[in-house]
Amino acid sequence: MKEFSVTEAEAGVRLDRFLRRVAGPMGQGVIEKALRSGQVRIDGQKAKSGHRLVADQVVSVAPYFLSFAERQEGVPAQPKKPVMNSENAAKQIEQMTLKQTSEWRALNKPSGLAVQGGTQTHKHVDGLLNAGFPSREYKLVHRIDKDTSGVLLVADGHHAARNLTAAFRNHSIQKFYLALVVGRLPASGVISAGLRKSGGKGLEKMIVDDSEGQQAITDFICFDSAGVVSLVGFSPRTGRTHQLRAHAAHLGTPILGDGKYGGAAAHIGGFDKKLHLHAWGLKLPEGVEIFAPLPVHLSSSVQMAGLRLPAATNFPCFGFAGQDRVI
Repeated sequence: MKEFSVTEAEAGVRLDRFLRRVAGPMGQGVIEKALRSGQVRIDGQKAKSGHRLVADQVVSVAPYFLSFAERQEGVPAQPKKPVMNSENAAKQIEQMTLKQTSEWRALNKPSGLAVQGGTQTHKHVDGLLNAGFPSREYKLVHRIDKDTSGVLLVADGHHAARNLTAAFRNHSIQKFYLALVVGRLPASGVISAGLRKSGGKGLEKMIVDDSEGQQAITDFICFDSAGVVSLVGFSPRTGRTHQLRAHAAHLGTPILGDGKYGGAAAHIGGFDKKLHLHAWGLKLPEGVEIFAPLPVHLSSSVQMAGLRLPAATNFPCFGFAGQDRVI
């Protein structure tokens, strides 16, 4: 069985919708049959399609269901995905590795590489880990967007996965991001704006909605500004999908390169069009701090704008709080 740990961002999602995310488009009948036959389980138990997932739960899915769900509905078989070379996959993971223990491996994920596979996504971190280290039980315990670079923590084994997923859920693991935004922000502050999903499949995005959205809170600090861009540090207190991107756009200062949330205003001539958002650091409950070097496109843009980067050694990246509330 293939296991997927439910993150805080996925909490509240219906099981059938979660399955479509991990296995691709399929009819409801295929899902119901898989649930009745035990091909899909939650924490080892059978469940119904309408079950709302809870953070830290483990969804187990049979390989047969993952591979042939669409075909059972009469959809023509798709060409086989290219088999990932084990040696190359291991080499790529080793090149990304920042730190490693018997419990986890911390990676510096590049922008453009997905964390998990999908219908049209054949290369991803999860696949590289499985191909490169087939004898290990590496498990995803949190996600960062495909176009966001930076620290990604992967659990080594089921026990570690449960502990780390719980740590992300109760916010005992702290996160800090660096971003270039279009516009200027106050010296520091707190963004408190509820978020909910909007749009159809493939077009999903988060919108601010304090009445029906989930609570979302982000601390920020503005390190430096020059011309039309600012270098900002974000520390999310909650872990909603696209939280930082949606919050930045809500303030009228979209992240540079984020056309999905900022439209044309997020693209400025002369700057790389990639998303300028980087998961710079994580602090684990035991006090271990992990920092990921900036990607080339972000460091180049910072230099081109003449901005000053903060030093992780003398800036309190973790645990700082913004001084002003911004709605």
